[in-house]
Amino acid sequence: MELNLRFPGQYYDQETNLHQNYFRDYSPARGRYLQSDPIGLDGGWNIYAYSQSHPILLTDSKGLATIVIPVP
Repeated sequence: MELNLRFPGQYYDQETNLHQNYFRDYSPARGRYLQSDPIGLDGGWNIYAYSQSHPILLTDSKGLATIVIPVP
């Protein structure tokens, strides 16, 4: 059984090997999104990064804005 869920909000597509968010696709081979951030520089200085390159501390479930993950 293949579980297709990845980072919050992502769905893994086996045919393309991409992790699909709502607004853009993430390539694990490249370590970044394939499309630029739809909100431009308001999402951070790197418009192709996932969660400002901090996936343990931050999340970007829709591919639009980084959110801090609360630490218990």
